[in-house]
Amino acid sequence: MEEQNFTTRVVDAQVYIPMLRSILEEGKIVPMIITGNSMSPFLISHRDRIFLKKAEGDLQVGDMAFFRRPNGQYVFHRI
Repeated sequence: MEEQNFTTRVVDAQVYIPMLRSILEEGKIVPMIITGNSMSPFLISHRDRIFLKKAEGDLQVGDMAFFRRPNGQYVFHRI
């Protein structure tokens, strides 16, 4: 994906996630800034950006997935 300038906004997850799902269902790609350190040193919190898109088939080992844990927390992690 070519480099673009993005506006960064902090949005409450309870508001953002339903909008995110709708955008992904339209086939669009959505940029998100990484927060947290579980993917370090490859992805650095508040520095790196990921680009989400709707999965095209079954996920495989090594794929990265954005999901909701049973406790309601959303996480992005490698399978």
